[in-house]
Parts: sequence; C-alpha cells; structure tokens
Amino acid sequence: MSALSRATSVPLPIAIPTVASLSDRTVRNMIFENFYGTLIVDTIGIGLAAAGLLNPLLAAFIHVASELIFILNSTRLLPRQQNKTSSHQQALAKG
Repeated sequence: MSALSRATSVPLPIAIPTVASLSDRTVRNMIFENFYGTLIVDTIGIGLAAAGLLNPLLAAFIHVASELIFILNSTRLLPRQQNKTSSHQQALAKG
C-alpha cells in the first residue's frame, strides 16, 4: 500500500505525518532528479565534445537548454499563489 493511499484512508490526525513524509520524499526526489539530470547531460556533452563530435556552439546551446529545463522543473516546488481578483472586479461583482 502506498503512502498516499494510506494517508487518504486514515483519520486526519494520523495522516498528517504520513503526508508530510510523502512531501519531503517528493521534494528530495525532484532535487536529485534535477541534479543527476544535469550531471548526465553535461557528461554526455563533454564526452561528445572531447571526441570531436559536437560543435562547441551547439554544446553551449544544449547545456543552456538543459539547465533551463531543470530550472523550470524546479519551479514546481514553489508554492502556488491563489487566484486573486482585483478590487475593480470585486466592486463589479457586488454591483
């Protein structure tokens, strides 16, 4: 039984530590995924460049593109902001 299914099938006070543990593992896994992904892309790029199979300009582009992908992947860890309506929209809704 997975941690998520256990967390949803037990009362709330018992589920809180389980959900917190699941959250910690998710964050840790995402960080390691980004770290190892960067190492793999850079290692392959260095190997291809050393063998003369990769143009230095193309290698730089691949490096920047992969870093951008990993950074954008990391933004999933940022807290989401709720959709806030402007005061003008609220005034119109009140009529």
